[in-house]
Amino acid sequence: MLIHSLQLTNFKKYANLLIDDIPEQGVIKVGGKNESGKTSIGEAVCFALFGRTFLNEKKNAKRLIRWDEREMSVSVVLKDEEGEHFNISRTINDNALSSIRIVRLSDDHVLSNSVSESEKIISDLLGYDYETFVDSFCMVQRELTSPNGNSIKQMAGIGDYGNITDELVMERAEEARSLNVLKPRYNEKNSALEEIDIDESWLPELIDANETLIVNKTEKQQLVGQLGEMNATYADSAQRYKKSLKQHNMFEWLGVFLLPLMIGSWLVWGAFQFFPKVIESWLPESTSHHHADSFVVWVQTWMFPIAMGAVLLYGIGLFFKWRTESKIAILNDQATEFSSLLDKGYQQAVSDVEKVIPARVGKNLLQQPYQESIASTLTVSPATEFSHLPKLGELTSSYAVKPLELSDSIETLQDTLQIQSSEIDQHLLTLGGDIELEKARSDEAGGLRSGLQKISQTMKEHERKIKTYDSAIEMLQRASSKSITNFNQSITDFSAKALPHFTENRYKQIKINDDLSVDVFSDEKQNFIAYDEISSGTQRQIMLALRMGMSEQLAINTGNHKQFVFLDEPFAFFDHQRTISTLDALPNVSDVVSQIWVTSQEFPEELTLNN
Repeated sequence: MLIHSLQLTNFKKYANLLIDDIPEQGVIKVGGKNESGKTSIGEAVCFALFGRTFLNEKKNAKRLIRWDEREMSVSVVLKDEEGEHFNISRTINDNALSSIRIVRLSDDHVLSNSVSESEKIISDLLGYDYETFVDSFCMVQRELTSPNGNSIKQMAGIGDYGNITDELVMERAEEARSLNVLKPRYNEKNSALEEIDIDESWLPELIDANETLIVNKTEKQQLVGQLGEMNATYADSAQRYKKSLKQHNMFEWLGVFLLPLMIGSWLVWGAFQFFPKVIESWLPESTSHHHADSFVVWVQTWMFPIAMGAVLLYGIGLFFKWRTESKIAILNDQATEFSSLLDKGYQQAVSDVEKVIPARVGKNLLQQPYQESIASTLTVSPATEFSHLPKLGELTSSYAVKPLELSDSIETLQDTLQIQSSEIDQHLLTLGGDIELEKARSDEAGGLRSGLQKISQTMKEHERKIKTYDSAIEMLQRASSKSITNFNQSITDFSAKALPHFTENRYKQIKINDDLSVDVFSDEKQNFIAYDEISSGTQRQIMLALRMGMSEQLAINTGNHKQFVFLDEPFAFFDHQRTISTLDALPNVSDVVSQIWVTSQEFPEELTLNN
């Protein structure tokens, strides 16, 4: 970016000043004694661009107004690479109210009338901000020192890298802080979970045992009722069985008698009915004809009713026999049920409920205090006391047991089952408390696990972001390092052209280290030496070359292939010959930094430069 014209109104010492048709190539001398307004030219350019100067902050900008005036203005016309001209006009009054107007002159398009918006527009237009400008293209009358790190980053083209890296470092630090906040909370919840020491299988075992005992108690209560009904009905059923068995035997014997009678009657009647002559021929010869006829007639007349009577009696006998068999079958089924009921009662009485539930739960229940009172109630073990029940059940299936004997055994069995039911009630009461307690512990552990899972997920997300930031920072640093290397090479190439003229060939090369420190190659030592090892006068000379080289590189990096630079009293510590050599070299050291403004109290008379 080059300065095409500059106009000042009531700016410091200048009531009106117009500098136009400014050359785009070469050294522009601004001479004069102290307090003559040389430096004000550079301040005016700086004020027009950034609303401040290197000697006045924005809050003190009204001090730039000429004495006894109420308002001042600065207007600068800049020319970019494409030949486009931009007019930047800025004013301020004695109330510190400022205004700005940025116009593209080719079509009079107003880019901005807003002070707040203008800063970004100018930064985009120039490619650099105020801090970088005063460390590069505007070297004011002061000690020539190394630019700050941020400016060097801008000059090296890694300003955005640096800004992004700084943001990433801040965001990474925030993620790390968030992670460090979560770690104690995670450890606290994890410690609380370990203190609970939850056993995931314990609650299911307790619930399983509780359900098993409820079923077992229900079965015992049902058996007690069924055994009572059996005790009340067994004697009557046994009596009816014996009676039915006698009736069955009687009808069976009756059938044995009636069947031959029935068959014989029918045979005799049929023979006399259908074969009378044959029957007569079988009679003895001594039988008279009259008696033979009478016998045949009698047989024919009465044998049929006798046969029918036998059939009827046999049928009646079969019917009653069938009825008694049905009764016997029903009573046998009932006896089988009685036997099965006794077997179930026996199995329930002799089985330990602690053995049908999970082993750990059973062991825990056996250690309860009420077990002692239950043990004292059952003086004889059920297995011993009811050892006769299996045999009794077999006899019951055929009603071979006396009702009184069976009744005593049933009542004893019922008492035992009732005692066992009471024991189950105690177990259920204990299990109920254990289940509620374990549920509360499980709920607490579940809440802690849920909290731990959420915290863990959040921590993993923070850790993932930290890794991402680390990778991004590392990539940016590698890219920055490469840019610094390229920048260093550019500065080295520039210093090889300019530095010999500035230092009378004593120093020829400069390099910038990764930490942005400066080293200088000494012909005398044939090695690079630290900047601090050389004299202060030579430091200023070297720094002029360094900063000119940096300015060139900054212009290239920001797309400004033609750039102005303002040097305010750069030769204050140079001797006469070194000043001449430097001024002679300045127009030729850079094709990029082509418009070089130089202020000085006096210039060597033998120089013929642009004025």
